[in-house]
This record gives sequence, structure tokens and C-alpha cells, in this order.
Amino acid sequence: VGSSHRGGIGRVLAGSTATTLLQGAPAAVAVAPRGYAERGDGGVKRIGVAFDDSPESRLALAAAAELAVAAGAELVLFTGEVQSPFGYGPAIEALTAGEVEDAATERAEDILATGVELVPAGVNVSAHRVRAELGASLER
Repeated sequence: VGSSHRGGIGRVLAGSTATTLLQGAPAAVAVAPRGYAERGDGGVKRIGVAFDDSPESRLALAAAAELAVAAGAELVLFTGEVQSPFGYGPAIEALTAGEVEDAATERAEDILATGVELVPAGVNVSAHRVRAELGASLER
């Protein structure tokens, strides 16, 4: 799966073919930066995996952990924290914006904690929330 030509240096921007593969692939999909095979820098040092505690993401995490063990690589675990713009309707009367955001952050932290617990002992793992508003670009 390659990056679109619109991707910035050091960034992966999936084009329409890549997006279709990533969203509908019947098997695991690995993404590597352009020129990775030619670099010859001693192999994989970091393996990233998205995790949302779904059965599919648990399988992806298990596969990524297995690869990390085999390669002696760091495992980097990501989960999304989507902040919605206001428009919650009646719920907004009972909750403040801060409470809604705090709940989303707490949920993301719980998901990451679950993911880290599933990683076998001895694997160097770090966990990160990726935060974005609906319709906005992602930031970490």
C-alpha cells in the first residue's frame, strides 16, 4: 500500500486504492514508508497498530506483537479519541463540554490500557491517543 503523491515528506496519505484496501481487506495490511525496502538499515524498529478493543483490532494487536517479538521492535499502540463539535441535543443540558471531552479521553485511555495488558511480557510497548474533531485532520 503506497502513499498518495499528496502526502508530505515523512507522512503517509492513503490514496483511494490504499483506503479501499485498508478498510476492506480480508487479511492484515502492513504499511511501510516509500523506499523502506531499499534503506538497508537493519530491519523493522517500530511497529504501529491501531486498537479500538474490537475483535478485529485484538487480532491486529496479536499479529503486531508477534511481529515485534520476531523483529525485536518496539510496539506502538494507537487509539482514536474523536471530539465532536457541539450538537449533542438534550444531552448538552446535562453535560458540559468539558465532561463530554473528559468522557472521550477516559474511554480512549481505558482502551489503551486494555491493549497494553494484551501485549505479551517482554515487548517494549508505548500507547498513544490520536485526537481529532469530526471533519478535522488528526493530531497526536
